Amino acid sequence: YVLRAVTAFGVTVCMISISATALGIVVTVEGDLNTGGSVVKVTDGGKELYFKILGWNGPDKGLQVSDAVRGLYTLSGADDLILDGFGTARLGGQSGSYTVYGKSVTVTFASAVRVFKIDVINHTYTEGGVDLDETLLAGKSFSLEFSYFCPTDDQTPYKAVTVFQFKADGAVTVKSSSKEHDEQCGDLYSPEFATDSGIDGIFTVAGNKVTVIVNGKTIVFTFTDAVGLNTLTCSSTDVSSSSAGYFKVGTEFTRV
Repeated sequence: YVLRAVTAFGVTVCMISISATALGIVVTVEGDLNTGGSVVKVTDGGKELYFKILGWNGPDKGLQVSDAVRGLYTLSGADDLILDGFGTARLGGQSGSYTVYGKSVTVTFASAVRVFKIDVINHTYTEGGVDLDETLLAGKSFSLEFSYFCPTDDQTPYKAVTVFQFKADGAVTVKSSSKEHDEQCGDLYSPEFATDSGIDGIFTVAGNKVTVIVNGKTIVFTFTDAVGLNTLTCSSTDVSSSSAGYFKVGTEFTRV
């Protein structure tokens, strides 16, 4: 969407279009147009849209469109759940970030992670019924293909594949291989935390944090969506940055 505000003789007229080259149609706008981060309601006849104003007149600025779950949701005997449409949730006095997956939202508060099922028609919610423990990951695997530099050759990048295979009862097997390295370099690929056939370790889940301990190394991941659970993001690691197959904080592993 493209929003234009034209002021003449003290009167401001707003127009919205879906193309930067089209003039658009005249709409009614409620809210603060001049402050970055403010949320405005745009009405076109009976249609209502919500946007966050990121800024005017720049390629890195513009509008952020609200998601489809924006609104207030109720549960009898409980606090209202408010989703702002831009990733922020409020529940009573708590505020946190949320991720949508189907009819569920995963909300990360400062002290806890909770999953809610929402009804966007009736604007009600219930607890999601997802157990945030080791059973959440049991039977799931997450993989990453990435490039790294061998400790003995810091000029040539090699491709490696690392897989975390989570099992029942908090067990995990970590596999990592680099055929490209073993064929081209003078030594064998040997990470601190894995082998081609796999090293067994343990893992725990606390909130949205997954802690893996394998071969004396501790690697911590976080997730934002407990329902879809398609990615794990490395949030800390004590694997040496000079280790073969090292991956840095912020690296995302994808479910396979």
